[in-house]
Amino acid sequence: MNPFTEALESLLLTGRLTMPHPLVDASFDRARATEILVAFERDYRQELPGTPPPLAHASALWAAERFLLACQFQIHRDVDRELVLTAIPAEAPAERSAATHYAVDLVFRFLPDLLRMVIAANANDVLAGVLTEWAHQWPLSSVGIANLDASRFELEPIVHDPCLSILYVDRIVATRDRSRVDDRRVQVWLEVLGKIFS
Repeated sequence: MNPFTEALESLLLTGRLTMPHPLVDASFDRARATEILVAFERDYRQELPGTPPPLAHASALWAAERFLLACQFQIHRDVDRELVLTAIPAEAPAERSAATHYAVDLVFRFLPDLLRMVIAANANDVLAGVLTEWAHQWPLSSVGIANLDASRFELEPIVHDPCLSILYVDRIVATRDRSRVDDRRVQVWLEVLGKIFS
């Protein structure tokens, strides 16, 4: 099996993965990766509150490819860190709808764990900067990450979707992320859901 798609399947099903060295010639099999994402999402959506948005395949695929590349550079730290800045960046999905946030979150929900590992190894790693930028761009996925600028979050697509808003608030409560509760829309959802945050 392709090492990237094998890693993606392992990440989604177990939360763990191994990655080939970044300098090994291993292409990302987008067709197989899409099959894995679609199959996983079909079961995953059954566990969510209410009805999640439809799966935006291109956005899910973008997130999977970017995230796996970031994992490569975290696991194999012998590679020139400047290579990160040329290998990982790619234009993010332009549309920031509820469906886009949901699709990206299928993989990016592991972002807090990855960023913690990167910072633990080297807080000044250029990879930490890349992940922190993602954390600002995708607030549903970055709940629990400290020292973010909440004013940069684009929450409208999330808080106006019943399923994603509940998921967002549940994560805030679970991680006790106080940086998120100043937003009045979050406060309203906390009240509606009867969540206690003290």
